[in-house]
Amino acid sequence: MNVRRYLSEQGNAFAAETAPAPAQQEGGFALNLFSVSAPPISPEFDAQNVLSDGMYVFSPQRNAEIILRVESDDPVALSRIRIKSPQDNGYAVPRRVLILTDARLEGDGYSVWTRGEIPPDGNFDTGPMATRNALWIKVMILSAWGSGDIAIGEISAR
Repeated sequence: MNVRRYLSEQGNAFAAETAPAPAQQEGGFALNLFSVSAPPISPEFDAQNVLSDGMYVFSPQRNAEIILRVESDDPVALSRIRIKSPQDNGYAVPRRVLILTDARLEGDGYSVWTRGEIPPDGNFDTGPMATRNALWIKVMILSAWGSGDIAIGEISAR
């Protein structure tokens, strides 16, 4: 009973401290991790690591999704995506990826922006593309270069 009362009075202070800060991007906007469809294999390999230091490592599953949200409610002009995956750590490198965007506040109208293949060295770059307005970015991992758990080190947007 006392713990419940303490948490109801002080719980918001703890929640505010643990909320991750948005990751500033080269394009002058900030991104937050909204959700993932594949849970990390361990808390140290949390999905939030794709926007900071560390790795997101998850068990392979069909069409694993990583959904990122622009910090503001105004769509940004997106022209490039980079995905980096470490290759010398015993984890599989993602292979085929599909990148979708949505400019609506609700995030329920995704359309395909690009698809590609991450080279075995783990460095994927769309290169400069025609800009697309976006509030939401969905990265789908469709396959990997090998078997076992899949690791992603960083996702950045411009």
